[in-house]
Amino acid sequence: MISEKIDDGKVFETFSDAEDKMKNLKKRRKPSIYLLIFAIIMAIWGMVGLEPFFEFILVGFTPLSNYRLTPIILSFILAIVSILRLVVLSRMIKSIGTK
Repeated sequence: MISEKIDDGKVFETFSDAEDKMKNLKKRRKPSIYLLIFAIIMAIWGMVGLEPFFEFILVGFTPLSNYRLTPIILSFILAIVSILRLVVLSRMIKSIGTK
């Protein structure tokens, strides 16, 4: 189905029912949950100090002392991004549910 909006100055909403909006937001929350799980696994991998699956170096020289710190820092950043996204989506779901 293709929907085309008439230029009348009103906001076009694809999901008009509150239940449909909540279902859509819950679907949009799933990738953030997967990203958080990946970040946790990556942090554990970095803390334990296991060997990488493959070698990928962005810079020509990487000191070995920073090798274990890199996945921990990246997983921390990914976790913060996914948690913030989860909080925003959860608040949107809660606000729709209270209306």
